[in-house]
Amino acid sequence: MVASEMVDELTLAVLQGGEQGLVLRISDPQLKLALLRIGLVEGDKFTVAELAPWGGPMALRVRGGKVALRKTDARSVIVKRL
Repeated sequence: MVASEMVDELTLAVLQGGEQGLVLRISDPQLKLALLRIGLVEGDKFTVAELAPWGGPMALRVRGGKVALRKTDARSVIVKRL
């Protein structure tokens, strides 16, 4: 991996409402399987639709639907801003 590529990568947890991104990888294997079941996989483009206050869950708009996940889980999702 080139150093400039690493700068573009961040965790989903740091994105703000309205930002768009691309899921690059999901570092936790169990979370990867759980997100697959609810419709979020590596390679998906998404928009951060809603953020709950005080570090609560976040909602993503992906492939015409909404997916919600906890901020702690969002830290395991590596993304690139679009």
